[in-house]
Amino acid sequence: MNQHPTRQIIVPALIGSAVIILFLAALAIVLRYAGAPPTFDSPVATPGPNWFATKQALQRTEDARPTAGLSQEPKPSPIGMELATPEATAYSLLPQSTPAGAGYIVQIQPPYSSYQYHMQNAWYQDTDGKTKRTILWAGAKANADGTTTQQGVIALQVWRLSTINNRTVPTLVDAAEYLTPCAVGAVRVVGALGAQIRLRSTMTGGVFYFDVPSRQYISSPACTLTPPPLPTPPLGTWTPPPTLVSPLATPTP
Repeated sequence: MNQHPTRQIIVPALIGSAVIILFLAALAIVLRYAGAPPTFDSPVATPGPNWFATKQALQRTEDARPTAGLSQEPKPSPIGMELATPEATAYSLLPQSTPAGAGYIVQIQPPYSSYQYHMQNAWYQDTDGKTKRTILWAGAKANADGTTTQQGVIALQVWRLSTINNRTVPTLVDAAEYLTPCAVGAVRVVGALGAQIRLRSTMTGGVFYFDVPSRQYISSPACTLTPPPLPTPPLGTWTPPPTLVSPLATPTP
């Protein structure tokens, strides 16, 4: 006859419960690492021959991954607004600007290809509380192969600062080109009276006057410039030949 029936029931139950707990713990560990990428700092990772090299490669890949929410696109950089920041709410004076009329003459790199234009220099003016910049480049048109033509040109752009998402950014609002009335080579800005720009031909020295507000040439003396006359070669002294008296000539009374 069994003297301890309760002990015979409790002991197997405890053993069964322990087995179930161990099984669930093992299953949780397997599920945790089943879908996770390899972690080289894990204490269960076994270093192999390429262990350190693989770890460094994964670290470089993680560092190069772009941060979510940050754009990798470059900021717009039109002339005079290299950085669009909340503090920059007005255009600033360009370096080495020379006052000319209502604006400034400046020698800057134009935003055009050499297959479009060959520019000489530029003139710009800031208005509307320095939130609007009108800038024109003077030069010559280019051939399809990039060589310079004899056709002078003005390329004009108008930029305006605006606030977008609490940031001040420049926006191109107007752009056009204006050919000189006659093809006398590239032109260069040499002065201004108000917003009337004086341009000089680099080939003939003739001048044009361009009115920025009306976007037209108001005078083109370069087209009526006549070249100086060629010098007349000096004439030599002409001496008439001597008069010969024929012995057969009959003298007249």
